[in-house]
Amino acid sequence: MPNLLLTRPYEDSLSLASKLEAFNIKTLISPVLTLQYFQDLVFPHPYFTTIVTSRHAVRALALNNLSRSI
Repeated sequence: MPNLLLTRPYEDSLSLASKLEAFNIKTLISPVLTLQYFQDLVFPHPYFTTIVTSRHAVRALALNNLSRSI
């Protein structure tokens, strides 16, 4: 029986499971969602700020070749 149920996306869970294994913590990977990145996202213009809440959001923006300026 697992000590910890991992429900994050599969790739994230694999990474965490390998780290937990070092501490002899058994895991069961059971993602509750699958990430899907779409090309050609439409954003309203002009926009001043984009707020992202996860590294997956950053990846989605990067896949759409959106430039950024700081």
